[in-house]
Formats: sequence, C-alpha cells, structure tokens
Amino acid sequence: MKQSSPGKTTSQEAREAFQKQLRPFASREPIQLLCGRCNKAVPGDMEWICGYCRHPNLRTRTYSFLNRCQSCGKEPKSLVCPHCEAMVFLTDEKDGMQPARKFVALEEPPPTVDPREQKRKAHEDEVEELNRQIQLAEKNALLARAKAAVDIKPEKSEKEKSVDQLVNRIRSVLKLELAAPKARAMLVDEFKDNPEIAGRIDEVIKMIIEEQDFRSDTDRRV
Repeated sequence: MKQSSPGKTTSQEAREAFQKQLRPFASREPIQLLCGRCNKAVPGDMEWICGYCRHPNLRTRTYSFLNRCQSCGKEPKSLVCPHCEAMVFLTDEKDGMQPARKFVALEEPPPTVDPREQKRKAHEDEVEELNRQIQLAEKNALLARAKAAVDIKPEKSEKEKSVDQLVNRIRSVLKLELAAPKARAMLVDEFKDNPEIAGRIDEVIKMIIEEQDFRSDTDRRV
C-alpha cells in the first residue's frame, strides 16, 4: 500500500475512512483520494455519476463514490480520475468496466431560432410600432382640431354688430348721466369767480347728454 500524504489516502484507506464517518456521532473530516498516476487529490464528496445506472449522485456526504450509489445501491469498483482520466481502482478486484465519473452539469444549449420565424417576428414588431405611431398621430390631429375649434370664435352677424354698437352707446349715455353730478360740482368750483360761465354749466351738461342720447337713438333706428 502506498504511503499516505496528510489529508490524502489511497483507495482502500479512503473507502475505510469514509465508512467510519457513516457511523453515528463520527466526525466528518474531508477525505481525499490520491490518484496513482497524476498524484492529485480527488475529494471524497465530489459529485459523481454511477457507472451502473448512470444516476447523478449529488448527496455525496452520504452517497459518495467511496460508498454506494443512491439509486441502484451498488458500490463503484473504479473511478475515472477527473484530472488525468486514469483509472483509479477502488477495490482489489481492479474492475474498470463500469467506473464512476465526475458529474458535470451540462449547460443547456441556447434555443435555435428559425431565421424565418425571426424575420416574421421582426416584421410584426415593425407593424406594431407603425400602428402605434399612426394612432399617436391621429390623437394629436384630433387634439389640434379640438383646440382650434375652441380658439376660433365665429364671426358676428350684422344684427349682432348693431346690437353691440347700441349697447356701447347706451352705456356711454348712462356713464355721462352718472358722472354729471360730480362733473358739475367740479366745474362750479372751478368757475366760481366767473358767474357767466358757471351759469351755463347745467345747460352744457344737459346738451351733451341729449346729444349723446340723440346719437344712440339714431343708431337704434339704423
């Protein structure tokens, strides 16, 4: 039997050590198997594939290649070294017919894309984007028309214009009548030293109001 390195053992020693760890309350120190060709260590808890049933063993703290397969229960008699691919025999039988191997998770290949399907999808995306732009343009046009309808005021008829002129005239007359008392008081005070002009203030105010009223009456008849 080969001399063991610290932390590394030969096949028989590794298997015996692992069997001891399965006992209740036994310590679970890492066990490493030493490859006889490359002299590299193989961890005892390496995930592996059973050579008998092809089952991937992932619960390797119990179902190690140093113990047995979780699925078929058989003990591996040999192992393919994951470093140099040399056959490492795990029993004295030196049977390498159905060796255990390191489990390697295969990456799923990217899904194949049919060029025609890819082209069809691109065309659908273009049509969808075009429809979206058309809908947006239609909405903007409707909004612009609605805004224009609010901003544009209809032109008034001749009758409506005449009514507006009459209202403005009447408003002017009423404003004169309302302002007359205050205007008279101001003029009386201003021309208090000129009795001749002061005496005509009421006459002038009345004349102005009547003249404005006459204009308004003329507009109404028109």
